[in-house]
Amino acid sequence: MTVTVWTEPFKREIIEELQGQAAKLFRRFQLPENAGEWEEKRQPIEERLRQRLNIRLDRQLPLDTQCKAAIDLGNYTVTQLIYQSRPDFYVTASLYKPSGTGPFPALVLMHGHNSDGRLHERQQSLASRFTQKGYVCLFVDAFGSGERSMEHGKFEYHGGSVGGMLFTTGDTLLGIQVMDNSRAIDLLCSLPYVDPKKIGATGSSGGGNQTMYLAAFDQRIKAAAPVVSAGSFQSYVGGANCVCELIPDGLQICEESTVLAMAAPRALLLCNALHDINHTFYVSEMMRSFTEAKKVFQALGAYEKLSSMAFNGPHSYPEDVQAAIVGFFDLHLKNEGHGLPCSNLPQAKTLPKEQMLFFPPGQRSVKVCSIGEYLARESNRLQHHAKGTIAELKACLRLSDESIQAHYLSSENGWEKYTIETSRERLLPFLFRRGASVSCRILAAPGGKGELEKQGLWSELETSTESILVFDPWGCGECGYITEIQNIWLEQHQLSRALLWLGRRLLGEWCMDYLAAMSFIRSKLPQAGFSLTGLRDCGLAALYAGLVAPEGVREIQMIDAPATYVRTEKAPVPPPVPAPDFQYVPPDYFTMALCLPDILRWGDIDYAVSLAACPVEQIRPRRLDGTLT
Repeated sequence: MTVTVWTEPFKREIIEELQGQAAKLFRRFQLPENAGEWEEKRQPIEERLRQRLNIRLDRQLPLDTQCKAAIDLGNYTVTQLIYQSRPDFYVTASLYKPSGTGPFPALVLMHGHNSDGRLHERQQSLASRFTQKGYVCLFVDAFGSGERSMEHGKFEYHGGSVGGMLFTTGDTLLGIQVMDNSRAIDLLCSLPYVDPKKIGATGSSGGGNQTMYLAAFDQRIKAAAPVVSAGSFQSYVGGANCVCELIPDGLQICEESTVLAMAAPRALLLCNALHDINHTFYVSEMMRSFTEAKKVFQALGAYEKLSSMAFNGPHSYPEDVQAAIVGFFDLHLKNEGHGLPCSNLPQAKTLPKEQMLFFPPGQRSVKVCSIGEYLARESNRLQHHAKGTIAELKACLRLSDESIQAHYLSSENGWEKYTIETSRERLLPFLFRRGASVSCRILAAPGGKGELEKQGLWSELETSTESILVFDPWGCGECGYITEIQNIWLEQHQLSRALLWLGRRLLGEWCMDYLAAMSFIRSKLPQAGFSLTGLRDCGLAALYAGLVAPEGVREIQMIDAPATYVRTEKAPVPPPVPAPDFQYVPPDYFTMALCLPDILRWGDIDYAVSLAACPVEQIRPRRLDGTLT
């Protein structure tokens, strides 16, 4: 039976510690009340955000728009189309046009976390009502959703480790959304019946998040209405939000209030629900960012252009909110009315999903790629020159020097128990047993010591002649495993995301745990050589630790570890669930620690293995879906 180190394991203490750090950063990023100070700050912040999101646009690139025949719905038409966002990177969308010649104001519509994207009846209803109120609407499928899923005609969640693995190439799901949506504005402005000076944007939840960033980065958006999406970067730390709402190192750059302020002096309406179950989107969180952004709007003489609304409902985009936003757009894009909700919201019209598809089911063109196909393409492009140095690997992992202090606790069944305190105030539970040989094996697994026992390794440790050190990685097992909330059960979803916001990397933390273990063994057995062993993701942490500090490392064992960061297999289609308004996320074989920004720019796993100064044994190497290679 597995021996534990502590009487009580950490539970939420680690995530609460990170939330405290985020709270301090919120106060660091308060906004100025002076227009000159704001203009001085805005440009460098925008540049840093563009760089971190990897936003790169070529306005000269032909849109190469391809359309199907328009479907006549009486007082408007809907056309299915694709357009080129970046070279050989196409987007599926639906174009809604009111009857008449225009010129009409236009809206970019963006959906939230429904996996069928623009095809969903709720999204069609939104576009139908806005179009019947006199707006041309372009509804875009977010990358990984709708017709841009892993397998055409089958829909899955684009977040978790699926979208998170985009970080490995230096991309972000959010940055790709911004580029796709900005090119959607290019498309709208090219239409003869659209007034290019009257473009707006709206969406709810993840679509509201896209709305905020599109308004921040594209000055052509004259009015924006994000729904159930405004909160604070601070509140993302410890939350269960999607990776499409994540900026790696975001809290090293700014707060969400800055993103909202970047829309000034253009019109911005924030709408959140009083009964939202996600604390990130509580009305109180929206108002914290609203209060900060208001300083900038007021400094720019646009105090009345920023407004907020709290509606009596759950996380949604209900008809009464749609009516309010029609009134908002009528005022700011048509110069009609007083901004009050419209009193005659039209009846929505919808079509079967099959009729809304651009491609026949299962027959998508290679022009429209999935996230997996994009990652395969990008990794192939990168591998020709991704030959990073050890120093660059340390920077990628965000490693920092740590000293340790070992606190002996007690012994049990031959195991010495220690609490290890690092100079960065991290605590780790160590189990150490002296053996007869001069070597020491260091082991860890993302599921903690319990996973070692489950895999049958614990019984082997009990009979080994080596000295043994077993530890639970930071945030795992006794050391604070985070129980996921809501309906996302991906291992380390919360902790990995929280660290990314704060400029840290979970895989880097685990690598430093191995380095701390090596330092501990040197103090106990100065002449011992090390065998570094890791299960699953910890196999990578062991490999990287062996590269960073090779002295004394005689062997690295990677058990059931990934063979590559590139996801080429199709994602599993989730089973039906009782609550269709919530996206079920099936567990992955590996944890979210693998979503390591820029690592494929440094080199894939095979390249890291080639750099090792000792033998590397890869036992049952696996693809990202957990199947054996």
